[in-house]
Amino acid sequence: MSEALEAGPGTAACAVDTSHRTTRYSLPGSVTSPGIAVTDRSSPTYPRRSLPIIRVNAGHGSDEGTCAHFLQAKTHVTERNERPRRRKERRSDFLIKAVFGVLDLIEGEEPQQSHDLEALAAQQGNFGPAEIAWIANAVTTFPDLAAEGLRPVSGYWVRSGASPSEYRELYSWGRGYTTDDGSLRVLVLPVLAAASVRLPASSKVAIAAFTTASGTLSSWPSKWSSRFQPAEGTATAPGMVSVRQVGLLDGSMIELFGGTPDEAKALYETAGRAVAAKVTAGGSASPGRDCVSCRLLDGCASVPRPTALLGISDREAPLRQVSATTLRYHAACPRQARLSSIHLSSNAKESAAIEVGRVVDDVLNRAHSTNDPASCTGDQLTNLLKATPPADDIADRVIELLGHHTAICPRAGSCDLTDLQVQATVTAFDPDASSVVVARPDLLYREDGELIWRETTTSFAPPGGKKHLFDTSKRLQLALAVLLCHAGTLGEPVARLEVEYLTDRGPDLRYLDVTDPELIAQARAVVEPVARNWRQDETFEANPGAACGSCSYTRWCPDAAANERTDHA
Repeated sequence: MSEALEAGPGTAACAVDTSHRTTRYSLPGSVTSPGIAVTDRSSPTYPRRSLPIIRVNAGHGSDEGTCAHFLQAKTHVTERNERPRRRKERRSDFLIKAVFGVLDLIEGEEPQQSHDLEALAAQQGNFGPAEIAWIANAVTTFPDLAAEGLRPVSGYWVRSGASPSEYRELYSWGRGYTTDDGSLRVLVLPVLAAASVRLPASSKVAIAAFTTASGTLSSWPSKWSSRFQPAEGTATAPGMVSVRQVGLLDGSMIELFGGTPDEAKALYETAGRAVAAKVTAGGSASPGRDCVSCRLLDGCASVPRPTALLGISDREAPLRQVSATTLRYHAACPRQARLSSIHLSSNAKESAAIEVGRVVDDVLNRAHSTNDPASCTGDQLTNLLKATPPADDIADRVIELLGHHTAICPRAGSCDLTDLQVQATVTAFDPDASSVVVARPDLLYREDGELIWRETTTSFAPPGGKKHLFDTSKRLQLALAVLLCHAGTLGEPVARLEVEYLTDRGPDLRYLDVTDPELIAQARAVVEPVARNWRQDETFEANPGAACGSCSYTRWCPDAAANERTDHA
């Protein structure tokens, strides 16, 4: 007796001889082998324990990494890469794992039983008070799947198998549920914000559905370079599978896939298999948001590494990522910087000034992303604005500022403009500060062959001249841009840094010479003290005060609430 089975990323169909309890199938990388014997789920033992492990998560290649070097290193889990000794962070940051940890303690109990959720959250790691409040809220609003007859499973559904040269695993990180009879399996994919704010890639849904439908329930590896350990016994094959996204901000839930195991397999064939194979293959490095998590960072030749960029010397400090926004938040309130860096979600309403700036940025980004040289004329910008109209109370202001841009848009000149990039990520690794520095210029482009960096802001324009250049709310952004340009992080000289001010007084375009020693010294004087305070901070305590008025995280911060009570007593 035999049945068709698909195993591992990119594997071919195979036959299962249930009388011998052994599965034979082909895997990527085993083109010379017609089949490799692998013990099925009734036995947790496997052959060839010394084989290197290739482990693919459903999120690889989508929301959990895009750099080919990073993905190859992350999926080849048994390869070793020596990294310098660094201290560990004092604060925990894995919020979703903490939510799951509390759910493990309370799911399945009687509904009327009460718990001190904040106390349980505090047991999950060294979190600050705002994170603890957020975790408790996420648990409180988490959907009651028991009402659907579902119970949580202990472990992860994993596809696995071996070739002569490697052992492969395919899984999806999330929270699994099943009915008592095993006829329905549900995988919850959590997000920090509300559900549907950002839908996952089709490849992630496809791999999640496939592994949920046909994977073996397994426990997490004892160490990352070890294998998932299949559970004892034989599980019932499900008749239906559901993959759902749950927003931990508010408990919202949407179904991403619902169907039979055959339908899950068909989706994997069309949307998942190629991605599962691609992420292990390697390719060109693309420095960016993956760098801070990449074990290849210290030896990666693709990442610029200007020493003393931040003016700090602490090579054993915990590796962190930093931007001008991080430094600006930390200068105002260290806790705000911390919550932003771990992507804590909030549904707080933006101030009018922030909303105006965001809408203007969005319209200009869409205009510059087109190949139409006339995209920033008044009519074209108006049409783009109509596609996503702003709130009535800021509409006139937005239209006014967009009109100012038309006169000083790079495309409005007569020069030869090429290679325009919108919000490109500029990345540098400062080994002295043990920090990955990132910036996203509003525009990078070439004018008559020369590289230009432009920043656009709707904030107050300072008086002219060098003396007051950094007397603005964007001073850290501009100063860090000067230092990145001067350090050569773009791989070639930057002809100039442009600052475009869109204000009540009209358009104002400033040109900065990033080779000017006086300007560089001013930029260092702005960045270094703020960066040093941020780098030395290990606890990120709150600084209640003026920053609370524009902070997105006051809902979770007990100190902000106390500050508001004091101010309004």
